[in-house]
Amino acid sequence: EIAEFKPEKMQVWELGANTAWAENTLIVNGAVFFQDYTDKQALTSQLNSTGDRLISKIENAGSAEAWGAEISVTWSPISTFLGGNWLLNGSYTWLDTEYTDFEVISTSPVSAANAGNCTPVPGADQCALSYTGNELEDSAPGAFVGSLQYVVPVTGGLDLFLETDLQWTDRRYTDITNNVKVDEYWNTDFRIGLQAETWDLLLYVNNVFDDDTVRFTGGGPGLGCCFVLGSGVDVSASAAAGDPVPVGAVTVDLPLYSTAFLPPPRVVGLRGTFRFGGN
Repeated sequence: EIAEFKPEKMQVWELGANTAWAENTLIVNGAVFFQDYTDKQALTSQLNSTGDRLISKIENAGSAEAWGAEISVTWSPISTFLGGNWLLNGSYTWLDTEYTDFEVISTSPVSAANAGNCTPVPGADQCALSYTGNELEDSAPGAFVGSLQYVVPVTGGLDLFLETDLQWTDRRYTDITNNVKVDEYWNTDFRIGLQAETWDLLLYVNNVFDDDTVRFTGGGPGLGCCFVLGSGVDVSASAAAGDPVPVGAVTVDLPLYSTAFLPPPRVVGLRGTFRFGGN
């Protein structure tokens, strides 16, 4: 079945500034913004036309909004420190998101349970489900990305460099029900190496602290199928084979499912590069 939905529309208002300080060695940029969604597309599920299976469906939320702010800082001092040159970067983003008007009509009791509410539709076996007030999916309230680089000359034409990257992402909900979320996590990568005009040698460590916090999830509608109580007979298979459907057959509307993806474990490696032809 092909879901019918309207194109998503979004209006954005933003106010920001880019500034440079201390002889352009300190760069500070910042912005505040507001995003106003109309007919925002969101993935839901409902029973199909025959009522025996859950299917995915794109629904349009009436409206949603996101308030946010971000700031980034880059510092590269002119004078050397500990014999070398430094470059530091850091950026932080804050978000406050909400579905301000999001109601859908559903025939699925599982969807009603996940939504936590049900307003019966007169004259039909349907519920008006409300997700109004929920946070937008995959929208972390806070996130930070930073990096540090240190380069020091060793001998003529040969430099020693150290680099590290930091990433923090706040907890976030992964679907419109706000029932499933992933925890906040930190990730740190580190590199140390030697660099010459035509070659470099690098030792790297990804996910230094071997953090195994789930970072991404996927999912979809559950399964609606038919079973005979007290037996292992699959009614769908029986019907396809032309066999009579047992009297004890029932339709079971199973819950939505979510799949969690673990991050790669700590990885330690050595990488070398040689450049032919000089520059």
